[in-house]
Amino acid sequence: MLRRFTKKRVAVLATAIAAFAVVGGAFAFFTASGSGTGSATVGGAVNQIVVQGTTSSALTPGNSQTVSFHAWNYANQGQAISNISLSNVSACSVAWSTISYTSYGSATTPPTCADTDPTLIAADTACAGEGHDTSASSTSDGFSMLDVSVSPTGDGHLAANASNVSLTEPGSIKMNDLNSSQDACKSKFLLLSFSTT
Repeated sequence: MLRRFTKKRVAVLATAIAAFAVVGGAFAFFTASGSGTGSATVGGAVNQIVVQGTTSSALTPGNSQTVSFHAWNYANQGQAISNISLSNVSACSVAWSTISYTSYGSATTPPTCADTDPTLIAADTACAGEGHDTSASSTSDGFSMLDVSVSPTGDGHLAANASNVSLTEPGSIKMNDLNSSQDACKSKFLLLSFSTT
């Protein structure tokens, strides 16, 4: 049987629908737990640190000299070193060419020796051939220098683009007395090469 809505019933139904519409359009929320992920990247070391070492005075067999260090960081980020190690010794009868520290490229371009005379070149080679090591002294190598520990949280921490930073930790290089003629090294200009970590 078909029921007929009276005007009163229709009015009540319309009011209920309108009320529902208002409630449905309101802003409400429940708090809840959940999880999520994000992403980021961290760069690595740029390895653009250069260390310069200079001795206080000339070396002689059996004696040591202090090595003072300065450091440059050519990276646009802070970097640190913790160790300086003697990696090579070269010799020349005249002063080595000057190094420019204006850029990483120029600072890492090896200086050159202007010797052209074969006799001098042979003596340079013989002096360098005496060898080097990272001990306090040696009876077989011409030059010895212990590794130098540098504080990575102290002056070994180099700010971005830091230039000519004086490191407080000195080294000590020794020209060992080999109990044989070391004339090949007499009056030579030594080029000390270092590695850092």
